[in-house]
Amino acid sequence: MTKLSLAGPALKQARSVADHINHKSTLNKGYIGSSAIKVFEYNGASIGLNESLIKALNIKINYDIVRIILSDKVGIMPDAATMHFKLLFEVPTGRIFRRSGNWQG
Repeated sequence: MTKLSLAGPALKQARSVADHINHKSTLNKGYIGSSAIKVFEYNGASIGLNESLIKALNIKINYDIVRIILSDKVGIMPDAATMHFKLLFEVPTGRIFRRSGNWQG
């Protein structure tokens, strides 16, 4: 299993500390949680606010989910693999909260 750690939030936090030490004001609008993983020949990635966190924090938003399952090649190809994607968005604005997917490759 390989896990890819993303250093973006750590870099932003270090910059904020450096600015604070030098008495500069900073504006932090928050972070977006991102992850990517590879387990054997399977890949997965996601970014954003997941459904279980919305429920756990009791966030009052109206959202819906779109799931897309498709093939990475024409279905009649012998080595075609299925890809799964999920999109979590706010209704009626369409603001995207989470994108995720997993595939073989």
